[in-house]
Amino acid sequence: MDNGNNVVTNFSGKYQVIIFLLSTLSTFVAVAASYGYLDWLNSNQQPSSPAKTSFMVFTKKYFTSTLAIFVLKTIFIFFWSLLLVIPGIIKGYSYSQAFLVYKSHVDAGDQNVSYLDCITESRRLMNGHKWDYFVLQISFIGWYLLGFLTLGIGLIWVIPYASATYSNFYRHLIADANIQLAS
Repeated sequence: MDNGNNVVTNFSGKYQVIIFLLSTLSTFVAVAASYGYLDWLNSNQQPSSPAKTSFMVFTKKYFTSTLAIFVLKTIFIFFWSLLLVIPGIIKGYSYSQAFLVYKSHVDAGDQNVSYLDCITESRRLMNGHKWDYFVLQISFIGWYLLGFLTLGIGLIWVIPYASATYSNFYRHLIADANIQLAS
């Protein structure tokens, strides 16, 4: 009777569920910050209640859609990663703007936007910009290392700064796409 393998199997299954739940929670927090910064950038006015803005993704208006987009992105990236790791990474960058695309559609009054359409539009927006986004993310490595060296305290400033920067990157993608459509 070999209980060692059974314990490892049970632990790895529970571990995977915990990792998925933590990943989902961290995604929701990051998306909430991005939504707040996108509103701030679009209105040019600081939110009157930053705490309320930070939890807007947990409202009925955004929760199920954010969860659905997260699950679809995870499934698609998983299947692309089955081919090789590199296609999964590339598709991860392609789908990176899906949450912000959804928020833009909802803010424009399009309540019936499809989750798959948001992912497709994100892929279209990121054509020719994946490297730019990669370089942008790499530029924060020093800040994240500094945040970890301060035992995580520095991350209190780094993570919001990065979220604001990624939201602004999305705004530039939209502006670039509108210029290309007008040409």
